[in-house]
Amino acid sequence: AHTPDSLARLLGVVPTPGVSDVLAGRANLGEATQRAPRNPTLHVLTVGGTGSAAGLCQSHALRDMLAVLRANADYVVIEAPSASAGADAQSLASLADTAIIAVELRRTRRPHVVDAAEQLRRVGTGVLGAVVMPRIPQPPPAPEDTPAQEPPAVNGHPQGERFDETVLMSKLDEAAPAQP
Repeated sequence: AHTPDSLARLLGVVPTPGVSDVLAGRANLGEATQRAPRNPTLHVLTVGGTGSAAGLCQSHALRDMLAVLRANADYVVIEAPSASAGADAQSLASLADTAIIAVELRRTRRPHVVDAAEQLRRVGTGVLGAVVMPRIPQPPPAPEDTPAQEPPAVNGHPQGERFDETVLMSKLDEAAPAQP
């Protein structure tokens, strides 16, 4: 939902070097890891110079990098692209202990959340839960790229209607197939 540069700005770090630069040999892990100015105990490793980690998600180098990060941190949090955007989310999830689904208000639809949870379960990654975030402003698309869309609904409620975000997880749990 947002670009790697916007995440770097949000955390107060520079977008490069990052994961793709380390995996391509343009930087070492120490150079690419940055301390977040607003929280010095938070170390950030951005996507990097290519703007995407596509194709790198299944590499042995990435697995090795995650092993080093896990050995030196209490928690390693990986931001993955949307599950509907391609296989990168599933590839990254297969390397994780658990997943948390980010739900953007008035943009993420319930069927997408259920589908994302099912995709994560298929690769053997448990879903810890979901976080509900305010809608992140998007740059306007080019006129020819603007698809006709219905207003999104959250928890089955039409756009603009007030709702309780906590209902989302109970509905998601009810929709999940029974685990053996």
